[in-house]
Amino acid sequence: MPMKRMFVYCLGGLAMMLASAGAANAQDLKLRISFASPYNTYCAPYLVAKEMGWLAEEGLATTDIVMNGDANATRALVTGSSDMAMTGPLNVFNGIESGAQIKWIGSWQKSVDYVVVAPQKIKSLNELADKTFASSGPSGLPQVLPVMLFKKMGIAADKVKFVSVGGHAARLQAVIAGKADGAIVNEITAIAGQKAGGVHVLASVADHFPKLGYIVLAVRNSDLADASKRRAFEALMRASIRGARFIMDNPEKAAELVQRHIKGVDAETIAQVLKRLNAQNVWPVDGGVDDGVTTFTSDLEYELGETKTKFTPDQVSDGSIVKKVLAEGVR
Repeated sequence: MPMKRMFVYCLGGLAMMLASAGAANAQDLKLRISFASPYNTYCAPYLVAKEMGWLAEEGLATTDIVMNGDANATRALVTGSSDMAMTGPLNVFNGIESGAQIKWIGSWQKSVDYVVVAPQKIKSLNELADKTFASSGPSGLPQVLPVMLFKKMGIAADKVKFVSVGGHAARLQAVIAGKADGAIVNEITAIAGQKAGGVHVLASVADHFPKLGYIVLAVRNSDLADASKRRAFEALMRASIRGARFIMDNPEKAAELVQRHIKGVDAETIAQVLKRLNAQNVWPVDGGVDDGVTTFTSDLEYELGETKTKFTPDQVSDGSIVKKVLAEGVR
């Protein structure tokens, strides 16, 4: 074989080997994510990143495990059934107090946009103090928040009956169907309920707890020490940051992408909600959860008796993943 042709073949073989190695590395970037409830606007940065192909561009394959409630999503992480939990800060606090070795590395929506909805016949939160409340399950925000609201407003809530019915849409339907007298849902669900008729908004959680944390992405401490897992976490956060920034710049287009994952809600309504959330600066355009949000949330949970510890940010969060991503630059 002529030397020139042999050289070309060798180059071709080398290219194939490099491509194969790259594919193998890409396949190594896998994450199982346990979700506390079905997709909604709170995971919009992730959904945008997925639809835009940015997760694939990072070489990351994700498996989404939709569960019923924050406690179950967190439990899946602790037991090893998932690699990451999209859950509420309170469940991370409670988990750490119970000995779980977990921390959050970032967020998809750092502060809440919850409102309390009820049938038209119920005119105030006082009237819900001895009624049935639709919840996502024990220790989830939709169960803890109404109690927190009642306590802050001096309303006795020891007779409230919580019924676990799942995600936002399910909780709204429980109220509309008369199976529950009230529920806490996010803004997109409340708007859909108001358009359908039969419910109205009694209170906004943000009015009473403006810096209350909402969604965190929790992982096991042991995985933060694993090089392969760290690469996967970095890939997810880089793509998610791009998603958050895209929403701020292009809410209408983002709404079209998000709408593909949320059944029964039109893109116009989603765009309306995204613009409202843009104005509230809920998206972590730099990937992390503000220390101020963490401190406020921890202190509030402690004062309301939901935790036994006033956690500091370094006890519950690890910013090294996001710090590296930002240092390397996000397109």
